[in-house]
Amino acid sequence: MNISIISKNTSVRDSFRERCEKKFAKLDRFFGEDAKAAITVTTQNGRETVEATITAGGMFFRAEKTTSDRLDSLEAVVDVLTKQITRNKKKLEHKFRGEKFSELAVDFYHAGVPLAQCLSLFTPFIVTWVKNYFR
Repeated sequence: MNISIISKNTSVRDSFRERCEKKFAKLDRFFGEDAKAAITVTTQNGRETVEATITAGGMFFRAEKTTSDRLDSLEAVVDVLTKQITRNKKKLEHKFRGEKFSELAVDFYHAGVPLAQCLSLFTPFIVTWVKNYFR
């Protein structure tokens, strides 16, 4: 995942950048290498706002939190994003649990794609491809 950190009205230390990379590395398991995360840190009136947007495969996940400490804001943003992503993943698993998905997975498996990669079709970043496949 490519992570870009933008600061407005403040400066971002290397320790915060490392913390962001560490926290967002946990979300890497849901996405491929094409995922991009944009983190914006803003200070206004003594309040720290952290906004994060993850873009992957035509899908967007966004969270924003304002607290007095930017690390607390970062923690809250990562929690919200994790909930959004897992909720979306569960919806997709439920939606494509039928025979259509199993047929698709079998087709990929017989085409030489490893089984683990076939099962990764449930991940959110290829939803648009799956929707177009079943039209």
